[in-house]
This record gives sequence, structure tokens and C-alpha cells, in this order.
Amino acid sequence: LRNSVLFGIKGKSPSGKSQVSPTWEVVEGKRVDTEARFATYADPGQAFAHLEQEMNSARYKDAPKTSAKSFASYLQQKGWATDPDYAAKIDRLVKEGEAGSPEDVKPPTGSPEPTKPRGL
Repeated sequence: LRNSVLFGIKGKSPSGKSQVSPTWEVVEGKRVDTEARFATYADPGQAFAHLEQEMNSARYKDAPKTSAKSFASYLQQKGWATDPDYAAKIDRLVKEGEAGSPEDVKPPTGSPEPTKPRGL
């Protein structure tokens, strides 16, 4: 797992490590393929510690913890994800885990269709 990108945290890890990776963002309602700099970690423990640090930051610390969907919706509102379906996708993944079988869960509404890549 050396230099792993976990949790999709943009920027640098606390140790200053990062790498540019392909990703997509939703810009003006359209999916745009692009590249971004993501934090990398020497091991999963560093990644979890950084995620905990992010979740306890002033930006995210007040996220409601009543449900996965409300938590993800809050993160989305604060800029964690540009995908308008982010919270619904997280909620679906949690329900799939609870149901025990993907067949027990309705398929997602889908992600926005890709468009031509934009420069950084």
C-alpha cells in the first residue's frame, strides 16, 4: 500500500506527500474528467489519522451523525464532493452492506455523463 491514495482527500497528506491522479468533478451540472492532487500515505494508519483530522476540522466537525446519508449530505454541502448524487451513493452503499446482497438494493440513479476533459 505504499503511496496509496485513500479516501480521496485532495491536497497533501500531513507528511507532505501527494500525487496527481485522474478524477472527475461536476461543473455546472456536467461531469468533467480532470486530474487533481491527492494525499498519499505510507500505510492505512496514516490515511485514517488524516481522515480523522479532516472530520474534526472546523469545516466538518458539526456534521450530523444521525445517518450515513445526513453525514454525507453535510460533507457534500461543505465541498467534500462535487457529485450531486454523493450522499445518495453513500446511503446506497450502506444499505447494500446492511442488506447483505446488492440484489436487495435498487440501482443508483447514475452519475452525470462524461464530457471532454478540462485543463487544470
